[in-house]
Amino acid sequence: MIKKIWITGASGQLGLSLRDVFYYMPYELVLTDIVESDGVTKVDIAEPGEIVGLFYPETRPDLIVNTAAMTNVDACETDPEAADRANFVGPWALSSFSRALGIPLLHISTDFIFNGRGATPYRERDTASPESVYGLSKLKGENTIMVSGCDYWILRTAWLYSEFGRNFVKTMIDLGRKLDLVKVVNDQIGSPTYARDLATAILDFVEYTNAGDPPPFGVYHFANAGQASWYDLAKRSVDMSGSRTPVVPQTFEEYKRSQPSRVIAPRPAFSVLDTSKIAKVLGYAPRHWVDAHMDCITSINNLELDNLELD
Repeated sequence: MIKKIWITGASGQLGLSLRDVFYYMPYELVLTDIVESDGVTKVDIAEPGEIVGLFYPETRPDLIVNTAAMTNVDACETDPEAADRANFVGPWALSSFSRALGIPLLHISTDFIFNGRGATPYRERDTASPESVYGLSKLKGENTIMVSGCDYWILRTAWLYSEFGRNFVKTMIDLGRKLDLVKVVNDQIGSPTYARDLATAILDFVEYTNAGDPPPFGVYHFANAGQASWYDLAKRSVDMSGSRTPVVPQTFEEYKRSQPSRVIAPRPAFSVLDTSKIAKVLGYAPRHWVDAHMDCITSINNLELDNLELD
């Protein structure tokens, strides 16, 4: 029976979405991140001693949900050691802890483990061949969990956004309000995913487990249905925010040429995820990204209104 859940990366957008989704549920949450904040304990998951110290002499958790990661793709390219520490060493330490205590680990991974040269949605068994430091570090994290001997669920997701923290959708809304023109890449196609929908799927994993029907351990893909380019997602975000700023498409090569002083990591040109496997487990298919995105924009607008009233 799962009662106590340890959520790493609890201050990130998925961590915050999980806290929101689990708020009224009968679970005790242990919240940690690399930096301490209100209700969140500072723990470096790459340090086994800090992991053990978190729960000693307290009772152990019944499940670990690992959302902690270094996700800035370009920063990973310039600092591969930091990427490995967060995305490989951290999962190694967590999977060792999971195995030692006999508790399951639910780990979040990414579409960036694929090279993006395909033309059909990627399935769980398709060959991973990352072309960025970020993608390689996340694949190493997956592999260390798989060989650790712990019970695990790995949920790969893509293009995550939410009303919380910093993410592509909120950045585009902000740029649409500040700039006269927004240029966005239109030759990369993926699966925009609302973090709340992923958080709800994770809750379902817990609920099914407690009902005696746990999803089989292994690798799953979760993303909202349909596909879009970054341009599609940006234009819809700017338009729905009420801004009239034009959003103009550009190629990835044009974007790189416009940023001569920056290291720009390679991105998959096509990384749509096939979610048919997880749909069978959950009993429902993830909803279309357009519907999920509409809910997110509504939530962002409501939060902004609340902040205005507080001011």
